[in-house]
Amino acid sequence: MIPFDTLTSAWRAERARRLARHAHLPRIGESGLALGPMVVVAKRAGDRWGASMLAIDGYESRILPLLAVAYWRPVRPLVIDQLRRASKALCGRNPALAPILVAQAGLGRIDADERTAFRLFAAEKLLDVGAAPRELMKGLGLDPWPLDALSKDYDPDQPRVPAGQTGGGQWTSEGGNGADSASMENDEGTVMVAEGKEAGTTPDLKTVPGYRVQAISQGDWDKFRNALDAAGLPPEQKYIYLEIFAAEGGLVHDGSTVAGITQQALDSAKSATNIYGEPLYPDLAAAATPGDLTPRQFVTAYGAYFDAALHAASGADALLSVGDPRTAAAIADTLFRSGANGGAAIVQNAVSDVIGGLTPQERQQLGYAMQPIEGTHQLGYPTLGTIADMVQGGYADRLRSAIADLRDEQPYVQLPGERSRNDHFR
Repeated sequence: MIPFDTLTSAWRAERARRLARHAHLPRIGESGLALGPMVVVAKRAGDRWGASMLAIDGYESRILPLLAVAYWRPVRPLVIDQLRRASKALCGRNPALAPILVAQAGLGRIDADERTAFRLFAAEKLLDVGAAPRELMKGLGLDPWPLDALSKDYDPDQPRVPAGQTGGGQWTSEGGNGADSASMENDEGTVMVAEGKEAGTTPDLKTVPGYRVQAISQGDWDKFRNALDAAGLPPEQKYIYLEIFAAEGGLVHDGSTVAGITQQALDSAKSATNIYGEPLYPDLAAAATPGDLTPRQFVTAYGAYFDAALHAASGADALLSVGDPRTAAAIADTLFRSGANGGAAIVQNAVSDVIGGLTPQERQQLGYAMQPIEGTHQLGYPTLGTIADMVQGGYADRLRSAIADLRDEQPYVQLPGERSRNDHFR
C-alpha cells in the first residue's frame, strides 16, 4: 500500500500536467480510455492480430472501481458491455465508431475540481500497486456490489430488505423473522421480497393473460410462443415480447397495424442498415405490410422496434438490464403504446416522481444520493441504470404504479381496454 504522504507528493508533482489535460468526458487516447485527470480506466492493448483495442476482459475489477470513484457512486456493470463494443469497433473496420460508443455509455461529465481529481488519481495509483478493488471501494464508502455482479456466484435474486425498512435495499438471508426481515413465505413456501413480489422471477406465460383472453386465441398465442422459442431469446425477453403481443391484441388486424407493428415501424426496420450498408433485419425484406409477417418475423420486428427505441443504450437487449421482467415489460409496453419518445418521457417522469417521493434515508439506502433524472425523451444508460438501482432497492412496484398513473393521464386511455391494459402492468 502506498503511504498517503507519498500519494500527495506524487499528486503535487503531476497535478499541473494532469489538470491541464483533464478529460471532462471519457475519451480514447494513446494510452487507452482516459477520464478526469488523465486517469487510464482501460488501457490500450493489441489483439492476437496486433490491432489496437481496449483491455476490457479480465480488467473489469479495475474499471468499475475507477468509474465508481470518478462518479462517486457505483456504476452498473452494464457499462462494461458498451465498452467492449467500443473496443471491438476500435480494432475493426470502423475505429471512428469507438468514441461514439463510449459516449453512448452515458457516463456523464467529470468536473475538474481538486478533490475529485486527486481522489481518482490516488485510486489509480493504489490499484496499480495491487490494492484490492473491493477494499478500495468499501474504504471510500462505495457499495462494491458491481464487483459482486462479476462473480459467477452472484445472485441478483437474493432477497433484500424491503424499501422503507431499516437497511432497505441491503442483501439479507432468506427465512428471517421480525418486522425488519426482508424475507417472508407465502402459503406455498415461496420466498417473497421487496413489497410483496417475487424477486427476479420470470413468469412462463403459457396461456393468454386474463385481460386479453377474449381477444387472442390460444392457437395464435402458441404460434407466437413457438416463434420465440425458435428465436432462442432469453426467458426475460420472451416474457416481455409475449406481454407486448398480448397487450396489442395478438394477430388481429387493427387497420394497417398487426400485433402492434405499424407500416411505418415495418418500413423503418426494413430500411435499417449497419455501418457497411447491409440490412440489419434481412428476414423482413419479403414482408410488404404488417399483415404479411409470420410469427417468427414479428419476433424480429419487435426486436427492431426496441433496437430503435433504445438506441441510446444497447438496443432491445437493454431491457434485460432492468433486473425485473415485470418492470421491464411495463417499460416496453409504454414505449410501444406511447411511442419511443412519448414512452421515454413517461418512464423518465415516473422515475423522477418516485425518487422525488423518497425520504433522504431511502435515497441513501439506494447507494448514493439519487436525484430526479433529467427528461431527455430517450432511454439510455443513465435512466436504465437508475431504474435497475430502484428495482434492486425494492421500489419496482412503486415505479410500475407511477408509470401506470402517468399513462392514465394520456388521451388514449379513453379507448376501450386501455385502463385494464395499464392496470395489468402495475
